Amino acid sequence: MHKSIWDHLVPKSTDRAPILVEHFFNTACSLMARHLRETVEKSLEEFIGFFSHYKEGNDYEGEFKDLMFVFNPVMLSCTCMCLRALL
Repeated sequence: MHKSIWDHLVPKSTDRAPILVEHFFNTACSLMARHLRETVEKSLEEFIGFFSHYKEGNDYEGEFKDLMFVFNPVMLSCTCMCLRALL
C-alpha cells in the first residue's frame, strides 16, 4: 500500500498506531473490493437479462403477427434543437 503518503500523519508515540491505521485501510480496501464485485455481478446480470429477450432473433414460422416482435429498443436517441443555433 502507499504507506509513505499517510505515514507522516500518524502519531509516532506508540508502536500500535501505524498498525491500526494499516488495519483500517485494509478493511476499507476489502469492503470497496466486495462492493465493486457485487456491482459488476449485478450489472452483468442486467446486461445478460436485457439481451436474453432478443435470443430468439427475428426468425419465425407460420403466419406473421404485427405485435410478434415488440421489444424494448436496444438504444434510444434523443435530438434537441437550439433556436439560437438556427438563427
